[in-house]
Amino acid sequence: MQNLLSNKKAPLPYWAATTGWALLIFILYSMPDSAIFLLNSKAADGITTLITILFGTEFKKDILLITIAIVEKGLMTPFFAVLSLLFWVSLYKNGYKPVKASVFSFFISSAAAMLFELYRLQFIGDKPLSPGFNIAAALAAQAAVLFVRWLKKRFPWAINRETISYIVFGVLTTLINLLVYGICYNTFKIHNLISNIIAWVAAVLFAYVVNKRFVFRSKTYTTAQTIREFKLFVGARLFSLAFDELGMWLTVNKLSLNGGISKIIMNIFVLVSNYFFSKLIIFKSERPD
Repeated sequence: MQNLLSNKKAPLPYWAATTGWALLIFILYSMPDSAIFLLNSKAADGITTLITILFGTEFKKDILLITIAIVEKGLMTPFFAVLSLLFWVSLYKNGYKPVKASVFSFFISSAAAMLFELYRLQFIGDKPLSPGFNIAAALAAQAAVLFVRWLKKRFPWAINRETISYIVFGVLTTLINLLVYGICYNTFKIHNLISNIIAWVAAVLFAYVVNKRFVFRSKTYTTAQTIREFKLFVGARLFSLAFDELGMWLTVNKLSLNGGISKIIMNIFVLVSNYFFSKLIIFKSERPD
């Protein structure tokens, strides 16, 4: 490890971020059981509230106890997954090949998980925090890294900066759509289709900005070009909204399916169709006339 840190090729910011994240985990492991229990409860409350907003009160029965149990077992797993990824990035930037970086990252993260558990048992005196789950999280993170790299190498036309960023921002757009819909429909009891339109407006405004700026990196040189691009974007989203509205009407109003589940299903279809609209028609940089 000393040779890795002393290597001039290793970018200091990556190692600093990795070290800082490990320090955060150390602080969490230093917390007493009472504080851990409070943290579990707050996390479970937040997840339960989100589920209730998305899927309605019928999902609330007994879900808090189930969520607390899951959070208690997997409280630290996201932290170790991120730690494993940070180690991988640091090693990869240091010049290690991807597979070798993954192997080292997994073993370092696993060793860290065991050391943190020993520290907690020896010096804090409280119960362990599921080391097996934490090691599994580190392994899953590295498996995901290698799988994505394999996909990128095998299907470069499908796995690239543009598609990955579109998926990331597409997920964020979908979350905004779901949350706004859930708040309107489940919290304020606004009609299903009206809630769907309000959610659509919020998602479209967010999606236009991030797709233009970060995903397709479209450039417009005149106001007329920008207006035309936005009109095309809204037009394509109106088409997907009509499809979304039809699907929501069929699944919720006719088939009596849960609104949140129906919304997730419809958003998958909308996400795919909107990509092709944006890629092939809307975000094409135009030169000034």
